[in-house]
Amino acid sequence: MILATLCYLVKGQPITEILLGLKVKEALGQGKYNGLGGKKEAGETIEVTAIREVYDETGKSVRVREQDLEKVAVLYSHFPARSEWDAATCYSWREGESRHDLR
Repeated sequence: MILATLCYLVKGQPITEILLGLKVKEALGQGKYNGLGGKKEAGETIEVTAIREVYDETGKSVRVREQDLEKVAVLYSHFPARSEWDAATCYSWREGESRHDLR
């Protein structure tokens, strides 16, 4: 089984903006916009995975703190061709609750 994260970075209350990433690598969803995330690595918590993936997928320009993540769903997906991909965790983050690293 592979665990992965999917993180939506949102702004406003109610939400007025959302940061999405464009999938450029050749894989399922290529050329589509989606939240940020990826596969959990050995020894990581799912929260650390979300933090790392947001940082990596934004070109190291956005840092999210664990306490600012809000777990909003656990999504269960079934891929007949790759049945080991059966779960993803979904998080939300609100601007102003974390710091941006624009170096």
